[in-house]
Amino acid sequence: MQAALWPLAALLLSALACAVPKYGQDDEDFVGFADRLRIALAVVVQAVGGRLEFSGSEESGFDGSSTEAVTDGTFAVHLVPLTVTALFIGGLVVGARILRNRLRLRGQSLPGSTAGLEAAVRVALLTALGVLVLALFGQPEIQRVEISSGPLLALLGALALSLGICGAVLQRDGAAPWLAGRPGAQFFTRALGASLRALGIVLVLSSVTAYLSVTQIDAFSGENDVPGSDVSDDRVSPYLVALLLLPNFGLHALGLGWGAPLESEAGRGSRYGDNYETESFGLSKLGDLVNSGAVVGALALGLVCALVIALVGARRCARRGEQILAAGLSFGFILLLAAFSGLGVDTSTERRGLGGETSSGSFDAGVSMPDLLLFGLLWVAGAVLVAAVFTARGSGAPPVPPGPPAGQTPPVPPGAAGPGAPAAYAVPGPYDPSAAPTQGVLAAPPVPARPRGGRTGVWAVTLAVALLVGGGTTAGIVVWQDNRSTSDEADKGDSSTGADKGATGSEGDGENGPAASRTDEPTQDLPTGTAQPSEEESGGGETAGDAAVPPGSERVTDPKGFSFAAPEGWGSSVSDNPTQSMFAGASEAEHFQVGVIPDAGYTSYENLTKMEEFAEKDPDKSDYRRIRLEDNTFQGRAGAVWEYTYTDKSDRRIHAINQSYVTADGTEYAIQLSWRATVWSTAHGTRTHQAALDTWQTTD
Repeated sequence: MQAALWPLAALLLSALACAVPKYGQDDEDFVGFADRLRIALAVVVQAVGGRLEFSGSEESGFDGSSTEAVTDGTFAVHLVPLTVTALFIGGLVVGARILRNRLRLRGQSLPGSTAGLEAAVRVALLTALGVLVLALFGQPEIQRVEISSGPLLALLGALALSLGICGAVLQRDGAAPWLAGRPGAQFFTRALGASLRALGIVLVLSSVTAYLSVTQIDAFSGENDVPGSDVSDDRVSPYLVALLLLPNFGLHALGLGWGAPLESEAGRGSRYGDNYETESFGLSKLGDLVNSGAVVGALALGLVCALVIALVGARRCARRGEQILAAGLSFGFILLLAAFSGLGVDTSTERRGLGGETSSGSFDAGVSMPDLLLFGLLWVAGAVLVAAVFTARGSGAPPVPPGPPAGQTPPVPPGAAGPGAPAAYAVPGPYDPSAAPTQGVLAAPPVPARPRGGRTGVWAVTLAVALLVGGGTTAGIVVWQDNRSTSDEADKGDSSTGADKGATGSEGDGENGPAASRTDEPTQDLPTGTAQPSEEESGGGETAGDAAVPPGSERVTDPKGFSFAAPEGWGSSVSDNPTQSMFAGASEAEHFQVGVIPDAGYTSYENLTKMEEFAEKDPDKSDYRRIRLEDNTFQGRAGAVWEYTYTDKSDRRIHAINQSYVTADGTEYAIQLSWRATVWSTAHGTRTHQAALDTWQTTD
């Protein structure tokens, strides 16, 4: 029972450490400590195989309309905090060693006994049941959002880890006779032990290097807008997040040092089709972002880790085959951990009502596994060759022919000593070459000792060769891949038109202008929404935005005679006002609303001023607050911008921004974006609206 408490305590203490900060909440917390602890448990049980998933539903509608839609959504996060995994494994080892010592004192841990294996099964079952209890407790429901920790997956993962580790520790004494009679098992066991030692050293080196590098980023300095950077404000410290994911960062740094780039892929599927985008960060971009010294440091980390794998195997294993197997096992463990060290997010929404619609999205980030496999093999194989050359040159004495152990009588053939002679002597157990006699058995002439200074030269040459071969090969392939991807992007750029992709959403206004945007806090110094003059008038006075559509967006076109860039997957929605067009995502919580008034006999500033008077009296727009209402110029024409916040009839705070202008033929266009204020940010809402303005076009 006590042995099972150690790993469970590691999980619980990790969850407590994550639950203590308030994460920037004010005094009126909507998530108290108990709920934060349950959420933290759902996060940490991912270390043993759990799954973190958020699910909920929301009712939404448009201002001035009785039409309601119910949206069901799920948000699943795949992130294994390997620091917690290491603590869990460490707790298992400590508890199992304490239990093994007790079994020895009782005389139960004897060669050939199965008492250790039986104890390992009991500890594994208790540990798995404890993890199941923690996972079940870590499933709160907060403000109609249900959180799942994947209890069954956590149970199976904890059971597998506990059985393997406790079985290896507790059954070590009992398995000794079984191993003694099986050279193949001994061969594998020695290689496995050496590989685990090398893996531990490599993880420590790469994790420390990654931590020192990551903490130099501006986000850790406290002078930034990252939530949680101000510890005095009782927010979560970025250092805590870095410690929680320290081995994850270390594996990413090691992969980068071996030449494997860090890749991210974002995908989105809807009724309009699927879209995927990938980004890559390799050694070339590291040099551009920092300097060439960072590239040299990354390659040096890869070189040192590869040599550690090879040299630990050479020191712990006497035979060349064992050394190669140990290096291969270490590399295999690194690949396995790297596969679990990345971040994955899956989202799906289903709207019931207003025709119904489903959409999904995914995001994956981590080390490129094919590149890690290729480059890692090059580095590790080169390091094994270096270690083989060094160990071969470091031995000055020739091999000694096998003989009987020192101090023992050589074997006598049966019957050679005459009748009644004792049976021939049998050598017990495996033969140890180190105990063989060195005198009188085919003694070879001594080999003159090599000068000690030559070994330093061998080290320098082999290290230089390893760096040139491994680093040169890696750099060459990376440069070739970068050149190929650059040419591919250039080809795509010549044959396609881009448009800004911003992640936005909106809520309808029912007014003449587009819908409202969302923001955490209204800011008085947001961009004015004035675009660079790029007007091209012909006949009806159309204007064309010549900016490229940014990643994450696509151009939408309306029969009323305009087009602009909206977030991918946003489609046309029903509007109660025939002079307005609405474009929204799956949830319709955020949307664009474009008003078109032909032959407008007023200026945009006059129209927005009238609209503000109605908004102040509208019962569906309580607590109206103006951020700004001012004249400006849009695409060379007189216009006005109106930015404001209000609380809608669903008691949600809405942030809206409306850019209006009148074309040469007298038609007024009002481009408005609405978004919930609680999730608005300058990097999303404002950027999305600006992308729409930059790409705005009127059509024939």
